[in-house]
Amino acid sequence: MPDTYARLQISSPSEYLEITENLAGVLRAARDDKERQLHWVDQVCIDQEHNLQEKSLQVTLTGSIYQQSKMVRVWLGDGAQDGQTGRAFRLAEQVAASTRETDLFTQPQFFAFMNEQTCKQYKIPSLLEAADDYIALIGLLDRPWFRRSWVVQEATLGVAVVYCASNQMMFSNLA
Repeated sequence: MPDTYARLQISSPSEYLEITENLAGVLRAARDDKERQLHWVDQVCIDQEHNLQEKSLQVTLTGSIYQQSKMVRVWLGDGAQDGQTGRAFRLAEQVAASTRETDLFTQPQFFAFMNEQTCKQYKIPSLLEAADDYIALIGLLDRPWFRRSWVVQEATLGVAVVYCASNQMMFSNLA
């Protein structure tokens, strides 16, 4: 599916950049009228299509950019793909809360003994009682961002917040 484009006003009504609707979406979600924000956006800052030499140079700098940033915003889309993002985010937060309280997921045999009793013990919804939530979470994790090769750098070198539609969470909770 080809990208659709929006105009981003720079400083006056006649000055703008053409950006993807996807980027426009994250900028809308991140907007804070109380605090001035500075964003480094690879789509805007790197000539990814016309200058391979510049792209190669800039890509080597991105790790440093992510490490020095106050926050890395990860935009997964507007939620229109499936309408289930709220459900997926709630389940991820619930499971993340359980993992903070226990070493449950560090045990290699976790999935082998994930039964009704274990789920109750660790306050995790079972597959039977929350199948739609798990399907929504799988759908969220199937979005294109997770297939990009540099997401590990993007999400782990800085403090990453994941956005999808009106939902947001720390990447560490989704991980």
